[in-house]
Amino acid sequence: MSEKSEEGYIKRIIDWFDERFGFTKTILRPQPRYSLHPLYWLGALAFTAFILQGFVGMMLLQHYRPSVEEAYESVAFIRDMIPFGKILSTLHLYCAYAMIIFAFLHFVRGYFLKQYIKPRELMWIVGVLMGLTTLALSFTGY
Repeated sequence: MSEKSEEGYIKRIIDWFDERFGFTKTILRPQPRYSLHPLYWLGALAFTAFILQGFVGMMLLQHYRPSVEEAYESVAFIRDMIPFGKILSTLHLYCAYAMIIFAFLHFVRGYFLKQYIKPRELMWIVGVLMGLTTLALSFTGY
């Protein structure tokens, strides 16, 4: 294979990824009017719920003991003895619910707007895998 054809092959691969992800076209573009619609922000809301749940989960993890004998007592200790423990555990629960709801609504919106067709098919596959991971974690987290 010649050096020139290798460069062309690599350029086609880079262009394929750039067409799907838009790395070179996203900087300093004007904000479209539809971006102010609340449905446009469903993915960001799901991500925010995920980050908040992770932060609160790390705080709860400092006092939680995941053994069969000590799990209930550690949750009762967090709820009753830790300052704001009841608020933290409730916030962790409701962020989990919110993340699942927002992720599902984001998926449905993407489906009806046909965001799975070219040039976004790779992003759609990644999003479906992330959605399946969210559902799997929601079942194992309980």
